Amino acid sequence: MKLRRITMSAVAGVAIAGGLVAVSASPAAATPQSCSHAKYSASAAVAICNSGTGNFRSVVSCQYSPYEGATRYVNGYGPWKAAGSGSPSYSYCPTVNGVYSYYKSDGIQIS
Repeated sequence: MKLRRITMSAVAGVAIAGGLVAVSASPAAATPQSCSHAKYSASAAVAICNSGTGNFRSVVSCQYSPYEGATRYVNGYGPWKAAGSGSPSYSYCPTVNGVYSYYKSDGIQIS
């Protein structure tokens, strides 16, 4: 009898904990949708999310050569935009110590 009560209490505790996890996960469910990103120019990228909630921004990965035979990488970030706003985010390759960097790849960051 005592073992049965302990087991029932343990099952109830797990069910309550599971319910709390499910409840606490839903407010943080910002999900931009219908997103795409692409190369915009030799040193820039563009991203847009046409629906959903939350924010997004464009990310461009760039490469540069500080001296002959060396290749380094740096990222450029666009401004945060609201999903579904119809407003794209543009990111640009930065200059590093006066050296221009150029497009290598692009992506999108979601918040």
